[in-house]
Amino acid sequence: MSDLFCSSVITNKVPKLELELANSWFMPQTEVLMTGSDSVILFLLFPRWFMNAFRVMADYTDNSLTTVSREQHPSTGACHDYIPCNSENAMPLLVGALTILPVDQLEEVKSSGPDSGYVSPQSQEIHDLKHAAALGEPLPSFQKAIVTPTMGPQLNLTCRTIPVRQPGPGEAVVQLYYSGICRSDACFSIGPEPGYPKHDHVAGHEGIGRIVRAYDASLIDKLVAIRYLGSTCQSCSFCLRGLLTSCPFQLNSPKQVSGTFKEYATVPTSCLVRLPEALSKEGTAMLPYYTTALCSGSTALMALKGAEVGPEHVVVVVGVAGAIGNMAGMMAKQVRHAKVIGIDLSNKIIRLPPNSDQFGDIFLSAPLTADVESRVEHANAVIEACRKLRGGRGVLRGADSVIICGSTPEAFRSVHDYVCDGGRIICVGAPGGDTHLSIPVKDLIERNLKVSGNLMGGSQEALQVMEYIRSGHIRPDVTLVALDDVPYQMQEMVDCRTMGKIVVAIKAE
Repeated sequence: MSDLFCSSVITNKVPKLELELANSWFMPQTEVLMTGSDSVILFLLFPRWFMNAFRVMADYTDNSLTTVSREQHPSTGACHDYIPCNSENAMPLLVGALTILPVDQLEEVKSSGPDSGYVSPQSQEIHDLKHAAALGEPLPSFQKAIVTPTMGPQLNLTCRTIPVRQPGPGEAVVQLYYSGICRSDACFSIGPEPGYPKHDHVAGHEGIGRIVRAYDASLIDKLVAIRYLGSTCQSCSFCLRGLLTSCPFQLNSPKQVSGTFKEYATVPTSCLVRLPEALSKEGTAMLPYYTTALCSGSTALMALKGAEVGPEHVVVVVGVAGAIGNMAGMMAKQVRHAKVIGIDLSNKIIRLPPNSDQFGDIFLSAPLTADVESRVEHANAVIEACRKLRGGRGVLRGADSVIICGSTPEAFRSVHDYVCDGGRIICVGAPGGDTHLSIPVKDLIERNLKVSGNLMGGSQEALQVMEYIRSGHIRPDVTLVALDDVPYQMQEMVDCRTMGKIVVAIKAE
């Protein structure tokens, strides 16, 4: 059954409502959007079953519907908002704090007792939350955080004391234990990019901690993670195709939701990833390693899936000494049993850790110059490394796939020379500026090359990487730093001097 996409704009004089997204009685997904002013509510409704309700709502988009009836619940005193409609066929529909009812049924609800009518359990829960108090331990008034006071073209991070915000309904306060540092955080801390705050911005999107305060008692003390992609609508064309990162209604940390470079994060519960009890029972010793799975690890896993890496395949990882490259090389070798050629800057290759054999078989320094002779020499070195890893068997050819994890324009140069015919090129690095990937169209067509980009993995990929870590298949290269060290480490990362994953110990036990 194909979905019907309908929309109805209802203009009214009711003050702006704090609407909770809730499941309707008959409908699995409903989107509620506040648009423009406080007087417009845009409903996006999908399933064909509500054709009649949609038609009724469309009939009332003129001036005949200018108010929403507000009734007080007989027992709780909470206000409930009704949109009357004149159709015998219209089914009752709960959307957040609004219920759409035929007029005759609306009169019945007005005169009924507290346990009758169309006040659903979901609606009652929403009203109860408005009058409830948050549960959990008392919060301090202030906390330490790494803040960008004013966004600009350069990093401008400083350690400050900021208030701890109390949660509202649908929110929770997470006491953060650890937070990873991603190079994207540097991009989020300059500009600002569209949608990011211009002042007092807190970055960070790889946090793990425990819920210490919430309206739902069952959430208290649960181990959770905060990722960049907090929540999506799950019903737009992008979400239905699995492209969650393209959802126009997504909530991101640290964009719409403040980041994790602080001691306490007050976030919507929809933006939290509940971690398995098995991880929670281990204590906090392994949490720095699990932090690597939230962004770097899940991105690396998605890249391996996109490259279709399998046993005995030869994979080139460009930027192998960085956070994503380290995880990509490690999972390619230890999980997918592939052969890995690692490429990175010479100042990083000479500083590789003793366990480098866990994420690479052969390491090559990137060419120092961009001239043609240097590029050809480097490409020949890659082909020779491929020959060695294959034991001299088969025709001389390049790697089966190339995964570009580097964040400099140089990392994207001539990568098509590293890969064999029919090979795959996966781009996951995030270079700033106007960086281009240049591949001759003739090579692209005649050699059947496949090129794709990958922004990040989802929560399922993150949990899968955590399981690889818990089971001992991989052990990421982690360096722990203090919260005060974030400004220095971020600059080091921008200058391409960091190795592996940098993790901030915020509340280490």
